Amino acid sequence: MASRKGCVDLESSWSLIEQGRLDEAQLRATEEYNNDPTSFAPLRHRAISSLLLKEYKGALNDFLTVLNTPNPFYVNNEYYENDRVNHKGDGDYIDVGVAYWLLNEHDAATKMWIDAMTLRFKYTNNIMIPPCVCFFAGVYLNDLKIIREAKKYIKKGYRKTIPLGRFLLDEITEEELLGEIKPASPLKDRTTCKYEFYIASKHLEKGDKSGFIEHLKKCVETKKIIEFEYFLAVGELDKIERNPQSS
Repeated sequence: MASRKGCVDLESSWSLIEQGRLDEAQLRATEEYNNDPTSFAPLRHRAISSLLLKEYKGALNDFLTVLNTPNPFYVNNEYYENDRVNHKGDGDYIDVGVAYWLLNEHDAATKMWIDAMTLRFKYTNNIMIPPCVCFFAGVYLNDLKIIREAKKYIKKGYRKTIPLGRFLLDEITEEELLGEIKPASPLKDRTTCKYEFYIASKHLEKGDKSGFIEHLKKCVETKKIIEFEYFLAVGELDKIERNPQSS
């Protein structure tokens, strides 16, 4: 989801989200979707608005609509409607899982994330992210089976080249992981958002609740709402604020 700065339509749903005009963004996204029901971008934008407003049921409904609407497509004029490979991307499953998680429906969320990790897709947003979020779920739920499966897929996919995978496998430290972020990179804040969330997960794995909270806060401080980890971090911090004795 790219920034819409510089676009002709300055009042697009995404532009309104960037301006913090979230109620207007929801209405605009609805108009955009009604004008072109074949485009899923407005539904995703409306869902993001709902997440920011902490209206998680609305976000879930929109993400489920995206996931469950058939999405046949062509590659080199070949039609893939009946192909056995999943036509959705892993990100669609992750998004639904995030909404379930924020509603405290952890089993449903974890199922979605495991599907994102294990199903065969035509394309994937980032081969490392599905097993990473499964790792978080396994640690959070103290489910050793999920943790083992997540690490298996990390080993399968990272090929010694992806720092986040190496970090979750304890091959590099968090300092070394953060050192991989290039200061001048246009993706610096987005990468920091992700890395801080999974650093928080590793602290939780070690039973370090204060470290978990510290790095969740650093994740949220990036304000990178285009990363789903941002919303998971916000949700966990909200839970801790409501029930500080659990932290």
